[in-house]
Amino acid sequence: MLIAHECAHALWTPSDGWKSIADDKELRGYVNVLEDCRIDRMIQKKYPGLTKDYLLGFKKMYKDNFFGTKDRSLSDYALIDKINLYFKSSKTLDFDFNNKEKHFVKLVNECKTFADVQKLAEDILGHCKEEIKKQKNN
Repeated sequence: MLIAHECAHALWTPSDGWKSIADDKELRGYVNVLEDCRIDRMIQKKYPGLTKDYLLGFKKMYKDNFFGTKDRSLSDYALIDKINLYFKSSKTLDFDFNNKEKHFVKLVNECKTFADVQKLAEDILGHCKEEIKKQKNN
């Protein structure tokens, strides 16, 4: 699973794509999550036999608390973290996404290019910042 993941980056993640966001650590984090979703989907589509490896690999990593999820409620995670775990689990973790979050999940599934990923990362980051503002005002 991990080897396939890194091979997928080598195949489809443009090295120069990161240059435009090099100074924005927060956006880079969002782009990284969404790019992982995109390339994992692509490598499993190209090599369908990897799907089982991804399922088993995630199950082992989750059991070993690789993601730091032990004793944490899935509902407590920020949207980008929910997206990350949802896609890393091959959509097996049961997240209760609200309607807006479901829309973003749908868009993650539709990312075809690194440019798509960058644009969606900006949109999700903007949404999350707005949600934080709303919570502070309440």
